[in-house]
Amino acid sequence: MTITDLIPGLETRLAFVLGAEYSPLTNVTEVEKNSFKNANKRYGVVARQASEVAGTLKHLTIDQVFQVTLTNGFSTSLTAGDANKREKTEELQDLVCEIYADLKSTKSGSPSVVIDTQDLEIAIPEFLEEDHVIALRFELTIKYRKQL
Repeated sequence: MTITDLIPGLETRLAFVLGAEYSPLTNVTEVEKNSFKNANKRYGVVARQASEVAGTLKHLTIDQVFQVTLTNGFSTSLTAGDANKREKTEELQDLVCEIYADLKSTKSGSPSVVIDTQDLEIAIPEFLEEDHVIALRFELTIKYRKQL
């Protein structure tokens, strides 16, 4: 089991929780480079840092951090102020909790190797004003085993 095996499991679970209205981001690490003209409800996942943790003999146990990015559009109006921005941000934060609960209960889509999904950390939302899009990133740690 490698990172390239874990990411498809994560993407499958994301697609399941988010539903058909969400589609994958083309550029996950540089969200602002995406075109949001036809679809602003998007998602992506990328592997970040990892570290070895104490485990059992004949297995390598790793804590792998993944960053997930969710996007959604917002509208602005002089009379409503930033109410729609706040509403859409709260919707994304609720989705993060749904995703996290799903990943914990399904062992992140890779139950044969994932030990646990833990350490959820939600970042401050980023507002791409030109595209009228909110990008919300969160990180989580997946503890998994690899047989030696």
